[in-house]
Amino acid sequence: MSTQGAERVEAPKATEAQATNIAVQINQADSKQLNQVTEAQSAQLRAAGILPELAISGGTELDYVRNNFDKLDKSKDGHVTKQEIEDYIKNNKELSKQEVELLKKTAANVDKLENNNTDGELNPYSEYPTYGPEGGITKKDIEVANQRMKAEDYANKNFDKLDTDNDGHVNSAEIEAYMKANQGKLSKEETATLQHLIKDMDRLQGMANDEWFWESKGFTQRDLKVARNEDGTAGLRVAAGNFKYADQPGDKPSDKPADKPGDQPGQKAEPGKKAGDNPTVGDHESTIKPGDSFWKIAKDNLKAQSGKEPSNAEVVKAMNDLAKANGMKLTDVIHPGQKLKVPGPDKGEPTAHSEKPPTSRVEPAPRRGETNQRQREADPVPAPGREDEKPEPRTSPEPRTEAKAPESASQVLQRRFSEIDKDGNNKVNRKEIEKYLNDHAKDLSPEEVRALDLMARNESKIRTLVDDEKGPENSG
Repeated sequence: MSTQGAERVEAPKATEAQATNIAVQINQADSKQLNQVTEAQSAQLRAAGILPELAISGGTELDYVRNNFDKLDKSKDGHVTKQEIEDYIKNNKELSKQEVELLKKTAANVDKLENNNTDGELNPYSEYPTYGPEGGITKKDIEVANQRMKAEDYANKNFDKLDTDNDGHVNSAEIEAYMKANQGKLSKEETATLQHLIKDMDRLQGMANDEWFWESKGFTQRDLKVARNEDGTAGLRVAAGNFKYADQPGDKPSDKPADKPGDQPGQKAEPGKKAGDNPTVGDHESTIKPGDSFWKIAKDNLKAQSGKEPSNAEVVKAMNDLAKANGMKLTDVIHPGQKLKVPGPDKGEPTAHSEKPPTSRVEPAPRRGETNQRQREADPVPAPGREDEKPEPRTSPEPRTEAKAPESASQVLQRRFSEIDKDGNNKVNRKEIEKYLNDHAKDLSPEEVRALDLMARNESKIRTLVDDEKGPENSG
């Protein structure tokens, strides 16, 4: 009798060196390969501490839900509900803390995520479309939410670059101009993201009510924040390209893996060199690798220059220098294959072995009776033959006055409120503002006239912002 297949072969445990190799392979794998990971391989990856990073790297945290959709969809109806996610967490005790937190965030936002794609719409061609119950998240919901999430995150991080006229709004024309100015420099993913922002302009610019009347100037950063909340993705993270997360606010530098050169398993220092030595210590060019971030590049460069662990303050300064050298901001996204100019050590700064700067001589405090004598010695002496001329008195420089920020329309109205409120009922209406404008037009600046005119035209809209009357809001 053949015993082939009867024996159970246990999967070998992942050693530290094997874990590194697996991490590299998985980091470069696509979603199809991720779905083919067997349970035995999953156990190895979890034991090595890799699976949690694998699950959410290379896109957004929603990718984990997409890759595990069939496992989460217990009823097999094509929808993942809040209850199904909670049951999945309860029945899978081997889930990592990171996976559990991600699933809990997803469960809390099912009612928003399920509305990203209108797959529950009953009559999409009606003037006022009606919607049926969504019944949970579908794969299409995840696809749309992922696309929106990446685009909104990109727009927020690159807002200042896109907002060319600095008016606080980004419109379609500005995005098209940005694409034209950076033709050949943008990746395919960036181009697709920018095109998506143009198509989604009407939805985005109407998210936050931050314009008078029609929302037509483009989207603001507040619009983007509200959009993330409405999409159900506000608490989910976006990875910078197809690699592990770049440094995020709140991350501890000490928590980052493989921070020290020579710490990787199998990596040995060359004979005669220490683990931090690097011949490239001056200005040089560096190619971004998967897992790189401004923090990691700056820190590795400092260690290569000094051969010792830099302080957090030194790394922060080096990060700013790195971003400045490349005309970038620390919030900008960097991609594998991108080249950065890495500045060498600052020229002219004293090193650890340089001479100490000369200390200035400290004069002792004057004794009683010496003050006037020293003052006379310090006063300028008139030149011979010109005793009649008196030295010019010393004048202190005039204090610098800072320009005041322009007042908003509401601030102008508030300042003039008591003058406009003639009947003293602590309310002003459109007629009172218009009468005040007619009577005092000569005394008001053009900015004040425009501000009060704006407030008069929008009086009916403003008075309903606070429910401070009984019945209809009609007193002003």
